[in-house]
Amino acid sequence: MEASTIAECLHKEGIKQLYTLNSYERYSNILAVLLEAKGIKINKICSPNPIKTHYRTVISDSFIFTSPYQLKEYSKLKNWIVKEIKLWPVYDFRKYLEMFYGKLPNMEFRNQIGFFSSGFSKRLRDHHCLVDDRYVKAEVDLIVALNLFLKEHRQYNLKIYLHPIEKKKWSSNFL
Repeated sequence: MEASTIAECLHKEGIKQLYTLNSYERYSNILAVLLEAKGIKINKICSPNPIKTHYRTVISDSFIFTSPYQLKEYSKLKNWIVKEIKLWPVYDFRKYLEMFYGKLPNMEFRNQIGFFSSGFSKRLRDHHCLVDDRYVKAEVDLIVALNLFLKEHRQYNLKIYLHPIEKKKWSSNFL
């Protein structure tokens, strides 16, 4: 129902092309078929996460990867009907360009390990969406491993980058 409403609204507005960040949603392939019937191209942009879990079957005019390793994963997937594959830079990459290629190197990040949270723990706790417990366990295991590494290698610091869902209503019992 949601996909048909979206397709109908886009068609009425004369939209010829849609870029969507919700390409992992179960209805996204249905939406692609409905849009194609109305002459609207769909471009699915995936997150920089592994694709084999959320993108087993894909229908799209173009599929846009945001991490180079995803291209290797893609070569092993079979159930894709996609006309064009693209690779875009990681989200928000422009703000890092000057740091890495600018005139003054930013030494503040030397010996720093960055951890990008998936937000799975908060999603599970808040019943935001169905999250496989294995994802949460894998993230907790990674945090434990990082903690052990940092105890043995004091020259490194850990910087945690919260998922946007965790920034909305931060709580001290994150994990």
